[in-house]
Amino acid sequence: MGKHRFGTFLVLLVISGCVFSQGPIDSKEMYVKSAQLKKLSGRVASIIRYDNTSSTMTDEAVLNAAMAGAPSVSNSFQDFKVRLNRKINHTVLLVCSADGSQALLEDAECTGMVDAHHWRTAGKMPCEFTIQAATVCVAP
Repeated sequence: MGKHRFGTFLVLLVISGCVFSQGPIDSKEMYVKSAQLKKLSGRVASIIRYDNTSSTMTDEAVLNAAMAGAPSVSNSFQDFKVRLNRKINHTVLLVCSADGSQALLEDAECTGMVDAHHWRTAGKMPCEFTIQAATVCVAP
């Protein structure tokens, strides 16, 4: 009976380790996501600036519209939480883990490269914006 309990304990320990540990972040995957994030940022910016109905759209609707017709972009973020912060004609996108607990990438659409690779920071960054479009982007 003692061996059976120890075996059961070991199995439960291994299973709980698999469930509760988040594997290391794959840097190659994050760099691919960075490229896709720049595409998404451009698509979001186009909607915000040129779609007359964008002011009445929710952030989720803007993101859905930006991903529509761009399956490679949409597929890249299907297992992640993407947040949008918009100020007048500028936007910042934040990509977080699926559960929304960790910030991974952040991009102001007005810059040439992804602005923050939070996944490289020691410890977990909370899924909160750190970039303000008003300070990074020059008004048109």
